[in-house]
Amino acid sequence: MDHAALTSDLAATGEVSDNNFYPGLHIFSAIISLCAGIDVISLTKLLPLLTAMLFVLFMIAFLRKILTNKSALVISVLFSALPIYGWYLSFTPNHFSVLVFPFALWILFQKMSARENRWDLILILILITTPIMHPIVSIVLISLIGVFLAMRMFADMKGQTQRTRVYKGCLAGATLVLAVTWAVMWISQFYVMDRAIKGFVSAVTGSANSSYEVLEGKMGYVEGLGYSPILIFAVQYCGILLLISNGLAYYIFSLAKRPESQSEQNARLVSYAAIGIAAVMLVLLPLQIGASPLRLLVFIGILLTPAAGLAVSNNAQHAESNEKRKKVVFAVVAAMLIIISLLGIVTVYPSKVAYAANIQVTESELSGMKWFINNRLASAHSSGLTDLPIRFAGLSLTLEERADSERLRNLRWDPRVSAHLGYGNHTSMDEVFDDTTYLILTKKDLQYQTVFPHVEDFEILGDDLQRLTQDVSVNHIYSNGEYDIYYIS
Repeated sequence: MDHAALTSDLAATGEVSDNNFYPGLHIFSAIISLCAGIDVISLTKLLPLLTAMLFVLFMIAFLRKILTNKSALVISVLFSALPIYGWYLSFTPNHFSVLVFPFALWILFQKMSARENRWDLILILILITTPIMHPIVSIVLISLIGVFLAMRMFADMKGQTQRTRVYKGCLAGATLVLAVTWAVMWISQFYVMDRAIKGFVSAVTGSANSSYEVLEGKMGYVEGLGYSPILIFAVQYCGILLLISNGLAYYIFSLAKRPESQSEQNARLVSYAAIGIAAVMLVLLPLQIGASPLRLLVFIGILLTPAAGLAVSNNAQHAESNEKRKKVVFAVVAAMLIIISLLGIVTVYPSKVAYAANIQVTESELSGMKWFINNRLASAHSSGLTDLPIRFAGLSLTLEERADSERLRNLRWDPRVSAHLGYGNHTSMDEVFDDTTYLILTKKDLQYQTVFPHVEDFEILGDDLQRLTQDVSVNHIYSNGEYDIYYIS
């Protein structure tokens, strides 16, 4: 909802808000909305789907530049078409920039192979736009471009004059320095840079808990509820880790021999980059930098896809002469594709199996929140279970209305509703809440207990709802079938 509101504001005013450090998606979406006449809410549904389909096409273009081995190419494309990354339905800058990342890789390798000036111009344009898309993608891409171009430049030194080598080296170095300077200048204008620096300093000096300590606390909490942290991690990350393991296995076993084909040379090159990103991720894991380093797994998976395809292709070729071994390899590959697909589907569509609730917002929730925000008494408190009303303020109020602090007052849970709506310890709602309060219950709230049956805070039974309707201190003031508002006085 936050990103939909930012897009709507930009389309209405033509201005980017001061605290928006990744406006690329919002600018792009606002342009489409205005030119095509598509409302922003519809666009938030269509654009992720379109980007997810383009991701596969971008991966095909990238893989065709990397792999000349046709069987490895086909297998790598199959890996790319699996829903491994789980980020296909969300309208966020992070997800959008990751899904278009293979396009930047294709341009990079197109430049490295064609060596024409037009690709230099496109690369420069990408370097300019990535910082406003997302800072993490910008850092990864700039690092990859620097490493790949440096390796290519050293490989081309034979047969070139000293003057040519110096000229090309200075040109490439200056371009990268300018790209890094621009990226740092952009992100340093916003609060995220301050937060990352403070988190880094706190973790290094020991004045705050490290990420490991925070993770240990969360694992203890989850175990206390009766869940297995290891099982949750396995369900959510095993799909992409299987792909990464396959690519790493090929890389490790191929180190002992020289690359025999262009496909193997290119796959090894991008594998170096993936291993470098993995090393950075391990360094950042203990630090509180404001963003989870596990996000880098997506980039590692994308870069190791060619190696994973070669691993399967080479095993299949070695098994050609042995019919029994051929069947075993086919069965293993088929099983791996099915397992990765199932794990990916579970990740894309949250459920009880994935220990995750649906993050999508229904039309009923949106219309209900709009009604509530525009018709409530600002002096009354708000309470509920999941979606905070403040997240819907951007789509429910104009910019002028949001400038009035009174309109945004009491749009956070104060307090949050407890298990059984508080009837476990009280006989009526006016005992649960000290002040006049709006209680918001959605259909999704009532389904949380099916996803997290061991979390008592989410437990709301039919008897609780019946007591709510019979409570004399409660007035049922709004309902659209999936979204209900109760006024407690």
